Amino acid sequence: MTRDVMRGDFRPIPWSAFGMMALALGYLVLPFDLIPDFLMLIGVVDDVLIVGWLLNRIDQRLEGYRAWKYTDPDMTPS
Repeated sequence: MTRDVMRGDFRPIPWSAFGMMALALGYLVLPFDLIPDFLMLIGVVDDVLIVGWLLNRIDQRLEGYRAWKYTDPDMTPS
């Protein structure tokens, strides 16, 4: 999707999806969590739940892109 947006093939740009992707990556990388990771299992479960929820929200915002990608006769799904 990023390649299609950067080339200008797909418009409008799904800014909310890009923002949520950055948020999910930031939540995994940054040391600030709701539950600290040093609390072994509970800290990791916290990360999995938050990032899983964000990925679900991203998936909902990409319906328009999937419809465009898989109905364009010149494009083949990869």
